[in-house]
Amino acid sequence: MSSVRSDLALDADVLMNLLASDHLSDVLAANGSRGLLCPRTEAEVIYLNPRASGSPPEAVDLAPHIASGTLVRAVLDAAETATYVQLATEVDDGEAQVLAVGIHRGLVLATDDRRARRVAARLGVGLLSTPELVVAWAAAPQAQAVDVAPAILDIEIRARYRPRAADPNRAAWDRLKIP
Repeated sequence: MSSVRSDLALDADVLMNLLASDHLSDVLAANGSRGLLCPRTEAEVIYLNPRASGSPPEAVDLAPHIASGTLVRAVLDAAETATYVQLATEVDDGEAQVLAVGIHRGLVLATDDRRARRVAARLGVGLLSTPELVVAWAAAPQAQAVDVAPAILDIEIRARYRPRAADPNRAAWDRLKIP
């Protein structure tokens, strides 16, 4: 894989899923990307659910990921802002902002939101999902030394995410959970 990393516009749900895995940097690197962090996404990523029942939520600290270059903050220009406002009539604010950035910068969008995925497909924006990103990471040589099963279980527990039964990557996701 090339050392050139492309930006991947992450919505809050996908970002929280990858953060919950404790392998955000590895997952993005295995997919040849760094995460583009829109202002609404950053505002929405506040906490993860605890691993242990009854424990308090875990606050999310994005600063180390920004400092390392795994995540880079996006500043929307006037055209992106206008598109964001327009798209906010169709999808939630966070997804609208990520879509606007994806459209104007020619980036792939990472979202699991079905409405946002439909709008992105209609507008010709490339799409990835949490399962696609995780399955690609699990197949990458650098993930072979890592037990992927706990990372997937952490996504299910800490981010309360599991692919829909109809997701084309659901069977692979379930297989990866078995150590």
